[in-house]
Amino acid sequence: MTKKESMEYIYKLKKGYVEDIISEIGEENFKSLTLLGFIKRGKEISNKDSWQTTNLLEKFISPYKKELSLFDKMRFFINKKIG
Repeated sequence: MTKKESMEYIYKLKKGYVEDIISEIGEENFKSLTLLGFIKRGKEISNKDSWQTTNLLEKFISPYKKELSLFDKMRFFINKKIG
């Protein structure tokens, strides 16, 4: 899984257990996303390691996940035909 796919995956999940996310995105991606500040780690009452996304990830991904309005779609279509 690429870093971009990993970021989109954790953006959808928001939180979970460390062992589960590592099995999905891989240990290398988990470590790098944690070092970048996109994931914060914690400990559950049951003593299991957990993770949660940070506001930094929300701010980083949200511009790319914005739904286009009808006006924007028409504008992009017209610009594509002209240019």
